[in-house]
Amino acid sequence: MLSEAATRAAAGEIYAALALLDQVFQRNPQSAELPTRLGELVRPMISDAVGREDFRKARYLIDRVKRLFPQHEVAAAAQSELQTLSQNLLDKAAASGQQKLHAETAALARRAEAVWPTTGNGRAAFTQLFARHQVLRVGINDPQGPFIHPAPLESDERLQELAQVSLFEPSSADELTYFRSGFFEVWDPSDLGREVVFTLRETKPSWQTQPLLTANQVAESIAQRIDIAHPLYSSRLASFVSEISVRSPSQLRIRFSRVPLSIESLLRFPATRRVQPAGEQAADASAGGTSAVIATRFQQQAVSGNSTSWLRGVPEPDGLDSGKYHIAEIQEQRFDDRNRMIQAFNRGDIDYIPKLLPWEVDAFLASDFQVKKYSLPMTHVLIFNPRSERITNAQTRRALSFAINREGILRSTILRDESMKHGRPTSAAWHLRSYATEPREPAPRFNLRLAYALRFAAEQQLRIAELMKLTEAAKEKARVDKINFDPEQFRKNTKVDYVKLPRLRFVVEPGEVPKAAAERMLSYWTKIGFEIDLMQGDQPGKPLADSDWDFCYREVRMEEPLLELWPVLANDTTFDMSRLGLYPDWMRQELVGLDYASSFLDAQEKLFTIHRHIAAQAFLIPLWEVDEYAVMRKNVSGTPAQLMSAYHNAERWMIKP
Repeated sequence: MLSEAATRAAAGEIYAALALLDQVFQRNPQSAELPTRLGELVRPMISDAVGREDFRKARYLIDRVKRLFPQHEVAAAAQSELQTLSQNLLDKAAASGQQKLHAETAALARRAEAVWPTTGNGRAAFTQLFARHQVLRVGINDPQGPFIHPAPLESDERLQELAQVSLFEPSSADELTYFRSGFFEVWDPSDLGREVVFTLRETKPSWQTQPLLTANQVAESIAQRIDIAHPLYSSRLASFVSEISVRSPSQLRIRFSRVPLSIESLLRFPATRRVQPAGEQAADASAGGTSAVIATRFQQQAVSGNSTSWLRGVPEPDGLDSGKYHIAEIQEQRFDDRNRMIQAFNRGDIDYIPKLLPWEVDAFLASDFQVKKYSLPMTHVLIFNPRSERITNAQTRRALSFAINREGILRSTILRDESMKHGRPTSAAWHLRSYATEPREPAPRFNLRLAYALRFAAEQQLRIAELMKLTEAAKEKARVDKINFDPEQFRKNTKVDYVKLPRLRFVVEPGEVPKAAAERMLSYWTKIGFEIDLMQGDQPGKPLADSDWDFCYREVRMEEPLLELWPVLANDTTFDMSRLGLYPDWMRQELVGLDYASSFLDAQEKLFTIHRHIAAQAFLIPLWEVDEYAVMRKNVSGTPAQLMSAYHNAERWMIKP
């Protein structure tokens, strides 16, 4: 067997040779030749691993030798070398720490730990050096934009959450969404809700990443959004706010023209300041210019390859106990291969994966890692382009809806689970537990025959319209030529079979799940005669113009349907009425009426009505909602029990060494 091991090693089959030497040890532990052969085989492997800085492999090989011969000279020498290297790095980290170079200190400490794990006093020193600048390593598998997909993407919202802090942010959710503010201590409504006095915080905890704001800064931020000439102008906010006054540096009063049902949702935007272009006169400061966000959670640093780093907007102060520090940096590592990302997580190279695919959830739930469920599921919907004339016919939209086998696609393609444990068909664009959900409205059923009949009816409507147009033209020509004209006979003899439903352009949100689901849906639509071009939304470029697409697959997590439904239906945040041209007058009035609801019950009843009308006319097509999960290593602490977003309260997270 020793000879066979040598032959295998010479042929490059190193691990096969190691396996043979293991068998020799099992048969004859006292073999005098075995330690020498083992040392000859392992020494170059350890040297190569150290040269390539693959210290994990080097430690594995040392451990493999020591399991057989604890005092083996090759293993002892290699271990001593790695321990010396680790201690040298730890000494450099301590020197950097004395110079307040916290990022460099933490990087050196982590590298020392990767070379050889510290013990005893070295462990205590490593913990202190590591804690001062904690780095959360995040694995991302999203394709890198910008893309042609015409609707906002979840990845954009994730980065936006890192880059800015809104005046109010969601903290938890059930039927309702609850909000908190890092800026306001108290907000007291008076005059039956028409007036609210906001008292700003004058102190902040050390972990808070954003600065304190003054009442003047908040007032300026709101004033920009109610100024029709400003780029940040919000017609919705302007229709509510009638007066802003600053009472003191820490107190602000807002007078509303009508009572907003959710003040917190209305003020979900970051504080901004006006930035004047270079060379502008101070006298012109009130006009023009751009805006910059004042309160940032983390600030993006230089991008290096597939890695992006974000540092705290306001660093935590020196002098705190090492156990009081929180995440100082977030490093997003982009992986083209999802399997490699999961492998990196299992090996400890990354700490957090913010989004698990549905079929990955159960495996991680059965592991020792932390699995966090998002408070709200992700709802998958088909959104129609409100400016497209190809989908104005309600029968076309309804045919598309009835042709989708929701349960079949959800079970076999989305969840890959027959029990559908983590998902369900839905009837709305918001989550089914929401107060806005009409409980009597079921999810659209799958009926190919009905879908075919509706598609046929839609096509017949086009043909009838064409026939009537031809009839009117022929009638006018007959009148000019002064000949008799029989419209019934003309219609009977005129063929309009050339009139077909227009070819539709379907854009799919980037991602493995939407792509697979869209292909399944396309197969059903093709069966009933639709001609549809499938456009992958992950193609690089600017978002498609309204003239270039008809409907799209989109994932939404709607926290407040009362205020978020309009932007989803219109695929726009400007609240421009012209973008609702797809909808009849009564539907447009219902959407506008949401802002004029007099009470919570009135708003709920209006949303129930809109829910029923959306279902009846297929103004959008709800597909299914999927429970979403994130996974993080055990050493990540300070996280909420359930996440509202990928980086919910990230400034309070901690990484234990």
